[in-house]
Amino acid sequence: MKRSKFDSRLIIFFCMITLGGFTISHIESISGRYEVMEVRALLMSITLVLILLFLKLKSNKVEEWSLFYRGRLTIVVSSITLGFFAWLLPTIVVIGGSIALGWATIEMEVSITEILFQALPILPLMLLAYILPEEWAFRGYIYRILVKRRSMWVSIFIQALLFAVWGLLANGQLEGFIAFLGFGLFLGLLCHMTNTIWLGVGLRLAAATVPLLLHTINYEIIYMEGLLNFLLGILTIVVAYLIMINVKRQQPNEVLNNLKKEHPNIGSENSKNLAQRGIIYDVGSSYAPGQSSKEIWKSEAVKDDLQIIRESLHCNAITIMGDNLERLEEATHYALEHDLFVWLHPTSFGSNPQEMLLQLKNGAILAEKIREKHPDKIGLKVGLELSVFTSGSIPGKDFGQRAQNLKGFGLLLPLFNSRLNALLKQAVAVTRDHYRGGIIYGAGSWEEVNWDLFDFIGVNYYLDSSTATNYVEGLRRYQQFNKPIIITEFGCCAYKGAELRGGEGGWIQDWSNLSERKLDGEYMRDEQVQANYIGQLIEVFETENVYGAFINQFIEEDHPYSDEALYDLDMASLGIVKACPQTTNERGWIAKKAFYEIANRYSQYKSSQ
Repeated sequence: MKRSKFDSRLIIFFCMITLGGFTISHIESISGRYEVMEVRALLMSITLVLILLFLKLKSNKVEEWSLFYRGRLTIVVSSITLGFFAWLLPTIVVIGGSIALGWATIEMEVSITEILFQALPILPLMLLAYILPEEWAFRGYIYRILVKRRSMWVSIFIQALLFAVWGLLANGQLEGFIAFLGFGLFLGLLCHMTNTIWLGVGLRLAAATVPLLLHTINYEIIYMEGLLNFLLGILTIVVAYLIMINVKRQQPNEVLNNLKKEHPNIGSENSKNLAQRGIIYDVGSSYAPGQSSKEIWKSEAVKDDLQIIRESLHCNAITIMGDNLERLEEATHYALEHDLFVWLHPTSFGSNPQEMLLQLKNGAILAEKIREKHPDKIGLKVGLELSVFTSGSIPGKDFGQRAQNLKGFGLLLPLFNSRLNALLKQAVAVTRDHYRGGIIYGAGSWEEVNWDLFDFIGVNYYLDSSTATNYVEGLRRYQQFNKPIIITEFGCCAYKGAELRGGEGGWIQDWSNLSERKLDGEYMRDEQVQANYIGQLIEVFETENVYGAFINQFIEEDHPYSDEALYDLDMASLGIVKACPQTTNERGWIAKKAFYEIANRYSQYKSSQ
């Protein structure tokens, strides 16, 4: 039955894209452009359908087509309409402005009614003949297959490259390859960010309609041609993208709700498979000059925290991180006393490669010293997100600037990853010289790591508005390396909307004045957001047979709670307990709702596990 349904869709697809050849010929003859031969369109149709059929048989699944038929008719129509007008409105503004300034002229030889009468029959033909099948093929299908096996940016680039080649074949000439490639990148990113092809369909429909209308009204640019072409091209795309992303932005709770809808098997009764159920404990790290996440060291308090992590949270593993090796060693011994598996992580945030490698060398020597006494209870984490937290891979004077440059220069990601892997190769060599146990690296989701260097796959895997559309599929991509997968970080903050920001939820803090730290705006505290987020992702990791998962993190002492919202730095904290220096509680902290959510879930594992 599934095969017959699949074949019927291919037959429909074949007919639609073959019709495209005749439609394009008609449209281009109207606009005075070179005519596309129907025979070439027919051969292209056969070729593309055979490629899709081959990919379909290789994948042996039906879900890749879901972006084509997903959603109710009202959602589809509204998305197409939004995409259409998001492109059309800024275009009209540019055209109207150019005429008003005298930079362009028009000659209306026919009435507006006649123009609409000519254009309206063409719209559905363009939609059904080539816009819809191309979006279905490249964004709704090929991209969905690629993103299961490769990173988001690599997948977007490959589908854009295939789309550009297809465009050249369709036009029958070599001109316009860069334009097709850029447009394919834009449509791929739009599809990823909104999890639908329908916005792109509407946008392309408008983009195809405008040139026909301009030709009909004899629009001619007489001044500032370069500027107007830029405004009609690049600027229109940017404005249209911003309009669509803001209108279609997911609302609070929608991220988690959609995740559950997309994968209804999450949280099944037989999915308790986490071998390492852990949390991160920071013994003191510096993220800014003059700042420390744990300024005062209290041995008894640390010992109590680790006992609570084992006995009350029911964790059986912990990542102990920090830049002070003496503190790392002391805390590790306390953790081992409570039978916790320890991932030792010597940090050096904001360092250059030489400083990072020296800190790692000293950490490896310490880890080997501990391993000799506890051979099965310790591993070494050689770093996390080094492309951002260590200089050399991504341009930028500090990790904040490098994080911004990562977003702005995403197309250079292959270069950044090449530099990162060169650094990781050095880091592993230094580590292996001094430490003989298992090693892991905490990769950012954008980092393409050479996992042959490591014993475990480690990824900081946050759910947010940008990863929600392919969160589970992206996680499954790491299965191809045939090594145990450990989520080295996950979690979110405790305010409304924090689930949309994931690991970047803490960026709401204003760091401009360390003597009077505060938030950068008004936020509403909501601990249930954090509890729901962590609970949901634990279910995902259990269902997807992840080996281990580590919540980020137990406490951030330098983010104290305050009754005054603007100074409630705990809202910018990923900690599951809030630091309360003024509390009568001798521990100096109070558990948040996420603490009890974690404890309840991990208590369901057998004590022997």
